[in-house]
Formats: sequence, C-alpha cells, structure tokens
Amino acid sequence: MSSNPFPSRLSLPPLELDCMKSVWALGRGTVKQVHRDLASRRPLAYTTVLTVLDRLHRKGVVRRERMGKAHLYRPAYFEEDARKDALERLVRDFFGGSEHRLANYLGNPGDRPASLDE
Repeated sequence: MSSNPFPSRLSLPPLELDCMKSVWALGRGTVKQVHRDLASRRPLAYTTVLTVLDRLHRKGVVRRERMGKAHLYRPAYFEEDARKDALERLVRDFFGGSEHRLANYLGNPGDRPASLDE
C-alpha cells in the first residue's frame, strides 16, 4: 500500500501531530521555537513540548542535532507523506480499501451528516 518507512510507527496522537505541524511549518526549530509556535493555538508547558519532541525523535519522525546547549529538530517524515498515510488508513478502515467508495461518499452530500458539509 504505502512505500513510506513509517506507517507502523506513525499514528500520531493529537499532541504529537500538533508538534509535527509546528516543525513542518518552521522547517526546523528548537524546543523554544516549537513551543512559541504552538502557544497561540495550544498553550503547553515548555517541558511538555520537550517531551513530545523527544518522543517524536525516538519514533524516527524528527531528526535532531545538537546546537550549543539546545537541540535543533527537523522533520524526517513530511507533511505530504503523513497526509497520504492518513488518507490510506481512512480508505482502508472506513471504505474497505476502495478509493472509489470514498469518492462516491464525498460526491453524494445527501449521504453524509450535515456537519461534514459545514
């Protein structure tokens, strides 16, 4: 299905995904920079961001390198790959592996709850 090396490792919980979104947006950044980027939409303690970035590093989805006393984090798993993997999981888990069934579902608004159209 996917040629991505991360599918078994990458099912990111919301907090990890939010941190990844910041790393993707920044391109690379320190814990302080990621923490600052997240602050406007999700206030978190600096140590929480540090822990999450360390977890993402252990999963292999970010790389880190020493930069003085800090670490610089950059993506090893890119947003487009994550989007593709999420879509493949959606198709597999909810549409029996059929992209055609997903397309039909999206093309027929009457078959969906109203909240999806808003």
